[in-house]
Amino acid sequence: AFNKSNKTYLEKWFDDILIKHDLYSQYNIKYNHSVYPYFLDFAFIDLKLDVEVDGKFHYTQEQNIEHDKKRNEYLIDNGWKIFRISIDEVNKNANEIENEFLDYLQKFNETSLNRFYAILE
Repeated sequence: AFNKSNKTYLEKWFDDILIKHDLYSQYNIKYNHSVYPYFLDFAFIDLKLDVEVDGKFHYTQEQNIEHDKKRNEYLIDNGWKIFRISIDEVNKNANEIENEFLDYLQKFNETSLNRFYAILE
């Protein structure tokens, strides 16, 4: 786990899931992991899985949407899978998103699809 003091609400929410399900002991997870020129919110190093927890500014401002699309493309080209979660989804149904992620992780393999919310698809 990490120092929670400077984390967003969403990052704390996701970190709590990782702790609750003991995922830190099962996977090599790095917070704010650098894959130049980007930083990954939660990188599952061995799986090359990037979990991004996105606040509203990621999908309400055009330049941020474009940035994230380029970022997704770059990471995918470099062998990463991406699982993006938006604050709106968490606010609507946090349990459903948690279960969807746990299910995704459990079945994860090289044919797993990336998961984006609508605006970034």
